[in-house]
Amino acid sequence: MHRMQRLAVTLGLALAASTFFAAQAPAALIAPNDSSQFPDLSAGYVSGTINYTASTGQLLVSNTPYALALGPTAGVQYDVSATSGGLRNQSIIASINPDGSLNTSGTNLYDLYGNVTVNGVNYSGLLLQGKVTAFGSLDTAMPGNGGIAGTSMFDFNVAVTGGLLASQFGTSTYIRLTAERWSTFTGSFTQDFSGGKVSSNIRGFMPPSPAPVPEPTTLVVLLAAGGAGLWVRHRRQIRRNDLEVVA
Repeated sequence: MHRMQRLAVTLGLALAASTFFAAQAPAALIAPNDSSQFPDLSAGYVSGTINYTASTGQLLVSNTPYALALGPTAGVQYDVSATSGGLRNQSIIASINPDGSLNTSGTNLYDLYGNVTVNGVNYSGLLLQGKVTAFGSLDTAMPGNGGIAGTSMFDFNVAVTGGLLASQFGTSTYIRLTAERWSTFTGSFTQDFSGGKVSSNIRGFMPPSPAPVPEPTTLVVLLAAGGAGLWVRHRRQIRRNDLEVVA
């Protein structure tokens, strides 16, 4: 009896924990251990805003690109300026579900406009364009996540679809974005939030995917299977003990 009670408690705790972590997973950063890679296009710091509207699930990011580093070191970089028409902007439009995951059926766009000269070749206009394919977030104002009041962090995977610098970045990129001031993000996507002084880096690589978190349904099946195995073993032990007593 005590063994079965312990088994029930263990299964219940495992299911509760797995469900909790599965629910939290979409709100985590895609690449929490991101490191410097090349090419790297930096934007923001002084300028930039991020705004989220819960009723529509739309996240809007806008900041100003200023430097492109192609490597092999950060010292090898090229200034990004405005085009002859005055365009110099990086923007993201992303559709976010209430749990913080990307709504892949919504509007998820990335574009970068500016003017840059690399090794004597001038590129002016739409420098990079793509589609957001994944989204992550972190409330860095929360104790344990940095505890810096008024800040928040977001990241995106982007599939490159065009732009004059597309060949430099390849088929996919990763963007790390930080709202350094006035962020009202608390980790929830069921309420509006905003932030300012938005800095960002877009890098020409796809970071390793984190270990997948099993869906709650899968966890239930696995736990049920494990519980069934323990039950069978328990019954066999009881039967073995009965036979020994009879003998």
